[in-house]
Amino acid sequence: MISSEDSTLVTRCFSRSEEIVGTLHEVTKAFGTVTALREVTLALRKGSVTACVGPNGAGKTTMVRLFLGLLRPSAGDVSVFGMDPTQDGFSRRGDFGVLLENHGLYESLPVAYNLELYARLYGLPSGRRRRMIEDALSLVGMSESVGKKVRQLSKGMKQRVALARAILTDPELLFLDEPTSGLDPEGAEMILDLLGQIVQQREMTILVTSHNLPEIERFCSDVVFLRNGSILEHGTLSELRRRYAKPTGYFRFASSEDYRKAMEVFRTTNLPVVESDPSGLTHVAAYSFGSGESSHITEALGRSGVFPTEVRVQESSLLEMYKRIMSMDQ
Repeated sequence: MISSEDSTLVTRCFSRSEEIVGTLHEVTKAFGTVTALREVTLALRKGSVTACVGPNGAGKTTMVRLFLGLLRPSAGDVSVFGMDPTQDGFSRRGDFGVLLENHGLYESLPVAYNLELYARLYGLPSGRRRRMIEDALSLVGMSESVGKKVRQLSKGMKQRVALARAILTDPELLFLDEPTSGLDPEGAEMILDLLGQIVQQREMTILVTSHNLPEIERFCSDVVFLRNGSILEHGTLSELRRRYAKPTGYFRFASSEDYRKAMEVFRTTNLPVVESDPSGLTHVAAYSFGSGESSHITEALGRSGVFPTEVRVQESSLLEMYKRIMSMDQ
């Protein structure tokens, strides 16, 4: 168990004063000669949606399984709701929701029976089970399939049923390990839309691992960047943007002549060109720059008699930050 002194250290490492519901403190996990996680310290703030991102083999699934108590750390401490999940976690299992890459549903049973079994396993009162099952299936759009056997469903539909099972007990803490893995684009988008709805409608702390960065960026509040079993960076999305984001400015011009003059001005700024398009009816130049530079560029254009018809600044995406952070110290 983590001592009160260690717990304070974890909170300080995360630079937060909010309530913490789960922690890894200097956790190392090795499988034989392979070390999956190395001295990882992480805290999950209550109500946060933390995205754990990194390449294959970074240790994301190992992290989830440690929080769930499915693995014991080789060194360090894991705590969830102030308890060791490998020893005391069963008493709070109803407060955990889990969606792993393998859905684990009983293929030969109908959808309703799968959720009924789960509800009984976690001791949901008989008077509430039916309503909670109906509510969970309604939220994921699977009410019409309640009587179908799981094997009759598409992979995307199975994943939606598994998501309904994960939220059935209205857990405080929801773990989602690659929830869109193996789904076609339409199925993946539907699962991520549902997660967005869950974030809005239910008060849960969520840890999600995913490679689908553009989509999870829509609803995550915190991000952990993991590589080779070590955390490269973590913090809130807004903090990470302040540290690593380089906005892109888009300048649109009315004519090819204005575009040509603008490019001459841009060449003097020594800013990296993101893209340029002098063809067709639109003429756009895009540059990455720091805060406040767009006004200086606009002034420089004006002194040269060139006035853009549109200036737009776009923040760096999570994918762009991912590439920048993952390239550090390589």
